[in-house]
Amino acid sequence: MIALRVSAAVAAAIMLLGAKAPPASRIPAEFRGEWTNQPRYCGLKGDDLDSVLTVTPDAVGYFENHWRVKAVRRTGRGIAISYHPRQDFDMYAPNYLRLSADRSRIFTSDDPRDTGYRRCPRSKA
Repeated sequence: MIALRVSAAVAAAIMLLGAKAPPASRIPAEFRGEWTNQPRYCGLKGDDLDSVLTVTPDAVGYFENHWRVKAVRRTGRGIAISYHPRQDFDMYAPNYLRLSADRSRIFTSDDPRDTGYRRCPRSKA
């Protein structure tokens, strides 16, 4: 009986202290989509430049370089992202994303000089 009371007390203490929840591993919907600094590239496949940024629920990337998301954490103005390791990286994944107030632009830094990427129109297909 004493052991049962101790176990219940320990369980209650853990609940009161609150165990930290693991970080989310999916990018929030408002960040997802195709973004570009050259509108003519929207919807095109095969551009090997970094002019189109693609954000999906579980990956971020440019052209053929995509990084699988390991964890996402909300920050004051955006999200911080960590990725699963890759052996073949020749570019660096953005580890921070934030949206403009009207959500028409995405930025990969908090630098006020960052011009960001414009959201591509959604495909009508």
